[in-house]
Amino acid sequence: MPVSSDRLCEKVRRSNLEDIVRSLHCVRDDGTIATAVSFERRHVIFDLLENGGAVYILTNKNHTTLYVGVTSDLYVRIIEYRERISSKSFTARYNVMKLVFFETFHSIEEAIAREKQFKGGSRQKKIDAINEVNPEWEDLFTEVSKW
Repeated sequence: MPVSSDRLCEKVRRSNLEDIVRSLHCVRDDGTIATAVSFERRHVIFDLLENGGAVYILTNKNHTTLYVGVTSDLYVRIIEYRERISSKSFTARYNVMKLVFFETFHSIEEAIAREKQFKGGSRQKKIDAINEVNPEWEDLFTEVSKW
């Protein structure tokens, strides 16, 4: 799936991946190592990263409602919830906007499988997963926004 240049630039700003891409080494034909990476190669790298996914759990301020979801772009998805893109959605009706848990995966299929595990499990299993990585139930969006 091609990535638009605007979206590519946003991902670079958001996650400092440009520094990672710059640090990749390319071997030239004469055997010397170059650290410069062309835009086309960055494009390929971002395409590979976009194939991954994340499963996440959101809650409201009182932690009474839990919502499990999966996405290929966690940052954008959380922004959509917070801006209430769909005013009639479950998350908008119950003010579910606090990110308390997420796991990332190399493929969206892995993320979907994990989402199904969560949705098929009890509320207590979701709470246990949250407590294991985020016992204070702090909003993890600031961590995601640094990507």
